[in-house]
Amino acid sequence: MLLKHIKASRTPQEVSLSFDNGQKFPVSATDVVNLHLAVGQEFDSQQFETVANHAIRYLLLKYSLRQIALSPKTEALLLPKIRLCLKKIAYRYSLSSSSPDSLVGETLSYLHNHKLLEPADYASYLVHRSRHQSRLYLRYRMNLAGVKPGDYPNLAELHDDQENIRHFINRHPIDFSDPKARNRLIASLLRRGFAFPEVKSVIDDIAKNR
Repeated sequence: MLLKHIKASRTPQEVSLSFDNGQKFPVSATDVVNLHLAVGQEFDSQQFETVANHAIRYLLLKYSLRQIALSPKTEALLLPKIRLCLKKIAYRYSLSSSSPDSLVGETLSYLHNHKLLEPADYASYLVHRSRHQSRLYLRYRMNLAGVKPGDYPNLAELHDDQENIRHFINRHPIDFSDPKARNRLIASLLRRGFAFPEVKSVIDDIAKNR
């Protein structure tokens, strides 16, 4: 297999490789230097796989960093996305590896080493973004993300369920003298994960002061 072109990409520090079999894919400029790539260079199957692995690793890391830039992630949240990205890379660039799990593992190791998958960062982001949700909802989302209670021990102090219940009621005013309306409101709050004693306490307090 012959390397026909090495062209600069619009993305900084990225170049595009084109081969005589029609394959074309991006790699980092650093990989071009480290692998001593040159136009007209011949590759056997093993050499080509080495280049392909570098390209896949580069694309996985590029995708992961873009995802983390959008919002904090944990390994549990990012891993399924990386695996899906691996399939998209295979489809778009006709690139495959004999050791895909190793490439995924290397990507995650890089992110962990640079402290880009910190559970506390995700927990802090979630608490801020979902500040009007119940603590039960937050714990459920944190559990899905692999965040342990010790990663965010002061959740109860920062998140006041009674205040959030009041916020919800203010946004959805009802006639508190109507038992059916009160029951519908209670049911709606319970579905959102708020505890019944706190819901009843807030509703009774609001009704009493009206």
